[in-house]
Amino acid sequence: MGYICSGGSPSSKDTCTQTLPQAITFTSTGQSHLYGEIILNVKLNYLPLALIQSSSDCSNNCQNILSVKFVSGDSSATSIVVAYIPTTSFSFSIQIQYMKEPIGLFSIQVGINPNLVQRYFSGIDTSQKTILNVNPAYLSLYAGSPSNVLS
Repeated sequence: MGYICSGGSPSSKDTCTQTLPQAITFTSTGQSHLYGEIILNVKLNYLPLALIQSSSDCSNNCQNILSVKFVSGDSSATSIVVAYIPTTSFSFSIQIQYMKEPIGLFSIQVGINPNLVQRYFSGIDTSQKTILNVNPAYLSLYAGSPSNVLS
């Protein structure tokens, strides 16, 4: 993924060059409702390997790569924790803790942390953001801990 290869033959190898996307895009890949918290999954179309491997900018599960903020609705969350899911291609989990029920409707905006753009995203448009609209009443409420969701 992210390479263009050409020029090969049955007796010679292709020459491959890495291609970069013109812009970073976001796809919502799921929402979960645990008691007192909402978990949103977001997939990006690209992340630079240098960023993923950075011990400073990608410390603590790369929690500083995304910028997440409320744009409307129930913004009474006590914390928002972003975590890169390392076994995936550019997917993140956004855990929004309310520590109460019921949780009201809300919308959040997700984008790339502007502090990382110049260092890692040269030549790539990082201005696109996505708005995730969440209606906790439409999500099945899982009882128990997050580890029960995975089993």
